[in-house]
Amino acid sequence: MTKMISSAAVAVLAASPALAQPTLNAVYEGETAGGNNAFLFEIISDDLTGSYAIELGFEAAINDSLFNSAVAVDQESQTAGFDGLLGYTAEEDTYYFDGNFGTSNPGNNPFTGTETNGFIQTPTTLFMSFGSSTDQGSPVSVVRIVTPDESITYSGIIAQGGENFQVSGTANVPEPTTAALLAAGGLAILRRRRQQA
Repeated sequence: MTKMISSAAVAVLAASPALAQPTLNAVYEGETAGGNNAFLFEIISDDLTGSYAIELGFEAAINDSLFNSAVAVDQESQTAGFDGLLGYTAEEDTYYFDGNFGTSNPGNNPFTGTETNGFIQTPTTLFMSFGSSTDQGSPVSVVRIVTPDESITYSGIIAQGGENFQVSGTANVPEPTTAALLAAGGLAILRRRRQQA
């Protein structure tokens, strides 16, 4: 009887806890000088170690600025170097964070029905399939999308710890009432801090 209890205890200790599902969070960065809407998409995860792999599709009227009418500035690390040259403006551009996701991997592109590596963009869709380096932490910036639309739909997979997690949703420009309430709340906090100082 004692042997059975101890082996059951060992089995419980050896079992690893289930990994909580990472989420794709959309942060509305506001309206750009060109009148477009900027959204930052980032991965939020409870597990702060390890790497991610992503296979994500986004749909909206994406406004991608081109450098020299030939080379799309798709990588965040290149935007500063091109900013202001030949009419390119980084604020109006859609790009992925290549410092976090630098390894292309083949993924199922829902828009073409084919396997696609990397960052593929059309006027209304964006597909990206990448891996990340290890120990990314949370949050991890994935892509910044600039669009004249007020919403972006997304779906796909975030892989972490050997598990694939399905994600989907819609990112929307906040209602003016919501934005005004957030601003009013921020002002109230500032006033309270000044009074306490």
